[in-house]
Amino acid sequence: MKENWCIVKDTGRQRFYRLGFLVKNLPWMDGLYTFEKLKELIDEFVEKRGYDVIEEYKNGFSLVCVSDAHTHTERLVFPAIAVKDKSTGEVDLKFVGYHIDGKHTFMIDGGDERDVYRDETYLHRLRIANKQ
Repeated sequence: MKENWCIVKDTGRQRFYRLGFLVKNLPWMDGLYTFEKLKELIDEFVEKRGYDVIEEYKNGFSLVCVSDAHTHTERLVFPAIAVKDKSTGEVDLKFVGYHIDGKHTFMIDGGDERDVYRDETYLHRLRIANKQ
């Protein structure tokens, strides 16, 4: 099966992917976030930081960030948005700090590599959750 995503930015610890589908379902989060709640959190994030959103996300989002912790072994997935800074005009991708996949690990233990998967595993789970 052909994968329907592509990497659009790689900072080393963070990889931003454009998905070929909209994320609306987050079933493995055990009710932590509904998509509607996630939209509210993204709106708040954008407003607090003074960004203009370049790409609409109200009906689902198609950008995600797979991020590795810098202090210990951990990988989480976040929704991401394309934004323009109102004061500088700079355009960039930003992840919104509410994880939608991955598992928090204990920094004091150095993390847990058994709970860290390849990026494609998380992207594939998103695709399945959204029936793609």
